[in-house]
Parts: sequence; structure tokens; C-alpha cells
Amino acid sequence: MEKGQSHFFSGYKHFLERGDECMNEGKWYPAVSNYTLARKVLDEMAQKGIDVSDKDIKNADKLIAKAKKKMEEQRMKESGQKPPSILSRLIQAIPKPSAKQPVPPPTKRLSLFVFGLDRAGKTTLVDYLKHGKYQDHSPTLGIDVSTITLGRIKFEFNDLGGQAAFRATWMDHWNPSTDVLVFMVDASDAARFGDAKAALWSILDRPETKGKPLLVISNKVDLQDARSIMSVKTALGLNAITGRDVAVNEVSVKENKNMDKTLAFLASVVLQDEEMKEYVDDEVARLARNFEEIYKAFVEEAKDLEKKGDKAKARDRVYKAKMVQEELLEEGFLKAAAKVQKCKDWLARLA
Repeated sequence: MEKGQSHFFSGYKHFLERGDECMNEGKWYPAVSNYTLARKVLDEMAQKGIDVSDKDIKNADKLIAKAKKKMEEQRMKESGQKPPSILSRLIQAIPKPSAKQPVPPPTKRLSLFVFGLDRAGKTTLVDYLKHGKYQDHSPTLGIDVSTITLGRIKFEFNDLGGQAAFRATWMDHWNPSTDVLVFMVDASDAARFGDAKAALWSILDRPETKGKPLLVISNKVDLQDARSIMSVKTALGLNAITGRDVAVNEVSVKENKNMDKTLAFLASVVLQDEEMKEYVDDEVARLARNFEEIYKAFVEEAKDLEKKGDKAKARDRVYKAKMVQEELLEEGFLKAAAKVQKCKDWLARLA
């Protein structure tokens, strides 16, 4: 084991063992949380060039699936049926205007700059968020602007055509009031990852977009040739991004995979945590509470260890705390980005 790598192995072992304990105690939600964090540590180890066996990865995936199955069985037992998706609930709740009862105006507005290469699925994503169902589309020509009110937020989608002829004109459609950059990439089209990276950074490097939150959506993960989220992050150079909050979601618009996470992330840009209830289902909310409890415990331990002068153990606890907040960020909680950065700064101080 090389110097500086011990916290990876310690973190993986801790989360795996804690997950096993929770499973034995019938605590399915904490089990999912800990197994997911163990899997996340393996991904980071692989990204750092540390040898990770396929056996460990498959085992972690198997444990996550097992715990999620138990969690779903518990939900079914409690409610008697599988709850509808957050998006479908919000769409069904859209009030129909009438002379007697006009529709109340939304309390928040969210402007989205949606860009990426052609055939990445941008228009399909926007259409899905508007109607709650999958429909295939022809490539967008120029720009397509559409709006929809979901819950208390009015979403404004500025969907930009991704063909080479239109990429040079993307910033012609830039609005200073843009709240979020949404970059879409086809996870199954690795041959064009280089073009996708160039397209992404052509916008990130513009001074007008400085500081704007970025959501990268790796789409079409249901396809056999789809690359892992770590491969996409590396190919796009996401680790080099500074000065803005960044989240990466793996989705399949066609299979409705992780679409609620995408919606939750977008909502979290303009809403406070206490306002997020209608955009986060009970399962994610419970997992988030478990993650926050785990995070607080690690932070308190780290503070105590740092005061005692044990920097090695304190670094181990801060690393684990960072993993927790990174997973919360991937679950759609943008506010976790600040805590991730806090942990990174803390780790640098302890180095």
C-alpha cells in the first residue's frame, strides 16, 4: 500500500462492515447508504489508479441491490403499493385554470441552459420533464425555448441544437439570468467524448458563465456500450473544474432511470432544504437523513482527533465525511457541494 492510500482502504472497509451490521439488524435504509458509500470509495480508488478487483465491485453492486430490494419490500409493506415517481406526481398535480379558480403563480423561477452534442438526448430530456413520458425526437435546429411549472417552480428550458453548425452560436443565446448549465452527453458514444469535452469547455471557459452551477447528465446508460460515470468524468475533464458547483447524474430518459434525481438537483438550486419535500420522495429523504447523521459523526470525530494531534486518523474521518456529501450531491442535493469543498480544504490542511 502506497503512502497516502490508507484512508481509501479504511473507508471502504468501514462502510462495507457498517452495511453488513445494518443488514443483520434489519436496518435497510442505513445499509443502502453504507454499501453505496463503499462502492463510491472503490470508484475513487480506481480513478486514482489504485488496483480494484472486479470481484469487489460486483460484490458491492450485489449488496446494494440486495439492500434496496429489502428497502422496497419494506416500503410496499408500509404503503401497500409502489409510489409514483416525483415527476408524475407533480405533473398530475398541475392545476387546470378556470374562471372561478385561477392557477396560482409559481413562487420560484429556474432558467436552464441545456447544451451538448447532437443525439445526446437533450430535447428528449426536456420533453420528458414536461410530459412525464419518453418520446424520440429529431435533432433541434438552433434553439427551442419552453416552460413548465412543476410544484412551486417555473422551469424555463433553453434547449440548444448540438450539431457542429450550431455549437459556435450557443453563446448568442446566453441569458445573464441563467441559473444552471445542463450539459448532456451520450454515455454510449465514447468515440465522440473528445468532441463532447471540447463543446463543454467552450462554454465553461466563457467569462459570462463563471460561477454558474453545472449539472452533467450522462444519458443512455441503459445501452450495452454505455461507459461508467467515472469514465465520463475523466473523458470530460470534470475534475479540472473549479469555482462552480458540479454534479453528475447517470440517467436513461428512455428507461426513466434517475430522472427524479435530475429534477431534485434542479429544484435544489433555488429552494432551501425545507422546501424540497415535494421534489424528493420518501426513500431519498430517509437516505439523506442517514447520510447527514453519518456525516456529522465523522466531522465530530475528525475535530476531536485533530485537536489531539492525530492528523492521520483525522484525515481518515474527513475523507469519509467527503464521500458522504458527494453521494448526497449525486442524489440531487446541491447544498452538499459546499460541504464537499469544506472537506477538500480540510484534507489539504491535514496533508
